Amino acid sequence: MRIENYKKNNSLSLRLSFFFLIVCEVLLITYGRNKLGSLLSPVLLLLISIGIGIFPMLFKKTLTLQNGIEFKTADKTTFYYLLLFFAIGIFTFFIPCGGMHGVMHKFKLEAKYSDVIPTVQVMCRRFVNGEAVYRYIDDFGYHIAPSYLPMVWLPYVIAEMLYIDYRLVTWFIWATVMILLVLAGIRKRNGILNLLGLLLIFLFMFSIIDRQGSALGWTFELANASLYVLLLMGLLSNNLLIKAVVIVCCLLSRYSIVLFLPLIYIVEWDQRGKKSAALLLLYTFILFSAILVPLLHNHWKELYDGYKYYTVSGIGEWNHLDKYGAPVHIANGNGFSAWVYTFKQGSMEEKFAFMQKLHLAFVSITVIVLGIFYWIKRKHLDSRWYIIGGIKIYLAVFYGFIQVPYTYLFLVPVLYSIAMFILLNNNVERIQNRNLINVVPV
Repeated sequence: MRIENYKKNNSLSLRLSFFFLIVCEVLLITYGRNKLGSLLSPVLLLLISIGIGIFPMLFKKTLTLQNGIEFKTADKTTFYYLLLFFAIGIFTFFIPCGGMHGVMHKFKLEAKYSDVIPTVQVMCRRFVNGEAVYRYIDDFGYHIAPSYLPMVWLPYVIAEMLYIDYRLVTWFIWATVMILLVLAGIRKRNGILNLLGLLLIFLFMFSIIDRQGSALGWTFELANASLYVLLLMGLLSNNLLIKAVVIVCCLLSRYSIVLFLPLIYIVEWDQRGKKSAALLLLYTFILFSAILVPLLHNHWKELYDGYKYYTVSGIGEWNHLDKYGAPVHIANGNGFSAWVYTFKQGSMEEKFAFMQKLHLAFVSITVIVLGIFYWIKRKHLDSRWYIIGGIKIYLAVFYGFIQVPYTYLFLVPVLYSIAMFILLNNNVERIQNRNLINVVPV
């Protein structure tokens, strides 16, 4: 009995520690952003984010994931928590600072403030009118090539057709994914953990609206972050087509997952065989091509030019200084670009080029280290714990070393953390016997 109580208390302590780490991560991009300065703040954020990714590896000693993911739809407990989420959704739509409703009125959709949503509006309008989407855009008084991949703008075609604010679609995507998350994660036996999970959703949305309203008013990053939550749920499933769909959704939106993909296929091969891995790769390729190729037909150069423009605009951000002479979006406490800006010698172009190389190097090293770790420990790892935590570690490094660490970009890794907490704390069964600690197939 003492041993079982010890395991239970140890598991609860891990879960509560997991919760507090995620709270800290949310606060570090909102209320606590840059409080330690532009050099120390990104170090703390990176360490906490990596720590969140490591936690699933610790859980495996006392908890095992259920095989697959299950949506509870006819359960009173789930119904009550869905009502609680609806209350959170309605509350944050109007509060604080007018909520999402206030954000849509405060942040005007004009290219002089931000051309993100206006660019997507042009692309959707072209699609609805049967025009080539990826032609150059000259609507804002300057010449740019569209660089947004289809899953960034396609969901907003409905907004163009219904003549509604595009940001309502962002809100709807987030709410829908959160409902799926509640259905997949809420379990009757975990009352406290259920509440803590919903509290994280509330804290995330409340603090973003209160302190980073522009992230919702001028960008679609909340929708991109929601797609990464779908990635997490999809990779926990046992259906190859679902896995392929969520992978493609992420590749065609915020494609930061691209360098981690080999590990997903390697794990699939190791756990379920080369046929399963080959099918997953084939499904991914077919879906990716079926969406991208028709839309980019004869306009590949425009997309390429759009990505080249990221370098030009990135250097522009490194030269965009506040009244104290610090680069606004570099010295914001989010990323390590502030270190390169401060300590690297040379011109701004040379510093930026070095940061690009550093970013690629650290992301590549992260993938290699995670791959070696899996290969050495694969007989003692639940592969799903590994994939879930590995993606989080990868995202922490990817965003930590990105050239321009806009705060809105960090909605992706932070919302992913919250989804980890809700799913990993509720889709588990306590291990009663040491002999049951086996690798569970993906």
